[in-house]
Amino acid sequence: MCVRGFLPLALASRNDRENSHSLPVLRVAGKCPHSSNQPGRVATFPTMKPRSSLIYLASLAIAVAGVAAPTKPVASPPLLQQQGTARQLIVDGKPFLVLGAELHNSSASSLDYMKSLWPKLAATHLNTVLATVSWELIEPEEGKFDFTLVDGVIEGARANNLHLVILWFASWKNGKSTYQPLWVKTNQAQFPLAQNEQGKSLNTLTPLSDANRDADARAFAAFMRHLREVDGTKHTVLNDPGGKRSRSTRRIPRSQSRGEPGVRRTCAEGVDGLSPAA
Repeated sequence: MCVRGFLPLALASRNDRENSHSLPVLRVAGKCPHSSNQPGRVATFPTMKPRSSLIYLASLAIAVAGVAAPTKPVASPPLLQQQGTARQLIVDGKPFLVLGAELHNSSASSLDYMKSLWPKLAATHLNTVLATVSWELIEPEEGKFDFTLVDGVIEGARANNLHLVILWFASWKNGKSTYQPLWVKTNQAQFPLAQNEQGKSLNTLTPLSDANRDADARAFAAFMRHLREVDGTKHTVLNDPGGKRSRSTRRIPRSQSRGEPGVRRTCAEGVDGLSPAA
């Protein structure tokens, strides 16, 4: 048995350490790979006075327990891995073929409705369900998040041995703004809409507003942090709900481009590094 370093001696009193050469010797048979002891020889360790012997034994037990307990490997998150000319989805270290179905946009907004739907989905021998999470339902009041629906959908999928692919509905969905919270919809002075060339407001939040961008980004960051907490190692959710869509671009009408025609700006500009408390 080998214990690198001599923590027990370091924890002993100064007087014990200074007089360790005169203390009795603990003799342990075996070879320490970090010492010059040869096989079959006896390794010697200075023992301590009674007052320090308990510290020594406790520290030795901790060290041995740490060596004996194997570290459980942490499974990597789902990823796409190149296999020849194709990409393969890998989940928990194994290839995963998605047999999926997509729910209606509002299905996952009711846990009672989903309760009767989960068994039907499982009975069709699917392994994955596409479900939505909308900004208006997880942040009904500004800065106050409620992930009850998110947790319920994840738990329902797990109970039926199903995975999830989550679609994030927030500032835009199919080019329209219908899933933002009521406190955003009713405050166009702070969260302005885009306008056409005639100055008419469109049913679309303008991505050129810092307030629009930051409110959406904070909600998404809070959602992703919660998702990591509840599903970080279980991998019920297979995807990054933002995906490439969160970095898509949108052409802004001339009247909204701050005098620069054809300006393109990243919809999720500023999301990286934004925390819910920002």
